[in-house]
Amino acid sequence: MLFRSDRRGARAVFALGIALIAVGSGLFLLITPDREWLLFAARMVQGVGQACMFTAGLAWSVQLAPASRRGQAMSLFGLAVWAGLTLGPLAAQFLLDHQGEGAAEWFMLIAPALGLLSMIGIAASPIPPDRVPIRLPREAMRPSLGLMAGAVVMATITGFAVLTFDQRSDGGGAYVIAAYGAATFVGRVAFGHLPDRLGSFASGAIAFVLALVGVAIIGVAPSWQVGLVGGAICGLSWSQLFPALGLMAVDRTPGPQLNSAIAIYTAGFDLGTLLAGFTLGYVANASGYGSVYALGAAFAVVGLGIVLSMRSSTGAHAHAG
Repeated sequence: MLFRSDRRGARAVFALGIALIAVGSGLFLLITPDREWLLFAARMVQGVGQACMFTAGLAWSVQLAPASRRGQAMSLFGLAVWAGLTLGPLAAQFLLDHQGEGAAEWFMLIAPALGLLSMIGIAASPIPPDRVPIRLPREAMRPSLGLMAGAVVMATITGFAVLTFDQRSDGGGAYVIAAYGAATFVGRVAFGHLPDRLGSFASGAIAFVLALVGVAIIGVAPSWQVGLVGGAICGLSWSQLFPALGLMAVDRTPGPQLNSAIAIYTAGFDLGTLLAGFTLGYVANASGYGSVYALGAAFAVVGLGIVLSMRSSTGAHAHAG
């Protein structure tokens, strides 16, 4: 599926992803006590569909946007994903509480069907000629590693803020996470154009510096009120980090491999999440929660180094669009 988006076009793979999500959701309606294996199958189908939808949707957004607004397109697409992850569980829980399990399951089937209908009238992305060779876009590797480092930094907040401030004070870690989420939302809406204006390398470097500052503040914060500042700074960092690194992957990759480059790039987030689960948990158990934020700061420095290495390898000029 990595290269199919380059061959068939991002729109087709995006539609396939939503259709697979709908199929996986439909399997929930067939689950019975003697067919519990369908739960595993449903989740697997949904997972493949989500991967297709997210990767192809991001590529499609980039291809439809003017060259000077690609970063903003990435910001808004990411914001749409955040909105879905926020509103979807709320809607499903409301139906589960007030209408029963069946209504929630039907909602999971109807929602992707509406997603398919929403595609009507949207232009398809360009499809390169078949003679274009298929290859792994190595140019996207370092942006992907940068995203992996950023994902580890952000996992220190979402994974440990509640535990940290439960231990240090009378709780309040949820407010730190809320500040992180709110700042991400505001940053995407208000400052989503900055990677296009400042350039992807400058925005990426600023984002990692903000991540370093934010996670350091949380690491030493005696109370959640102080940690709130760090959470907000990290949210602003993430709002810029994702589109800035994405632009680096896009700008460094030949056009015919753009979709595959985005697939490689977004895989960095999954790798970062996997890495964070092992490393942060081990460090927390071995050395305490304060060490988690020290490790997060180290990953912010690594990410900054990756960004600076890409700038030095491509010269002083780097156009964001």
